[in-house]
Amino acid sequence: MIRMMMEYMKKQDKRMEMLIQKLESNSSSLTRDSIKDKIDKFQKDVKTKLEGKHAVILNGFNYLEWKSSILVDAHLIQAKDILTKEETMPSITVSLDIELWNRKNELLYT
Repeated sequence: MIRMMMEYMKKQDKRMEMLIQKLESNSSSLTRDSIKDKIDKFQKDVKTKLEGKHAVILNGFNYLEWKSSILVDAHLIQAKDILTKEETMPSITVSLDIELWNRKNELLYT
């Protein structure tokens, strides 16, 4: 029984190594320029989505309207989880995802 478990664990280790290698090769295939291009596209898309939207300014009497507006904007740029602190860091360590997460986070607080 122990021998079977050890063999199973060795197979799992090999599978994990293969997955890690595959992930590393995928992340290395993204060049710095392609990451920049995707970030630029994201920023252009965000600008398009938020362009012409009336910004609600918090004045002490309109908290619910302001909060709703902020949540809608966060949803539009797919950053609601960042705003509500359900996601406090990128979920994976791929350079593109880290950059996108950082841009979304910056947009929420500007």
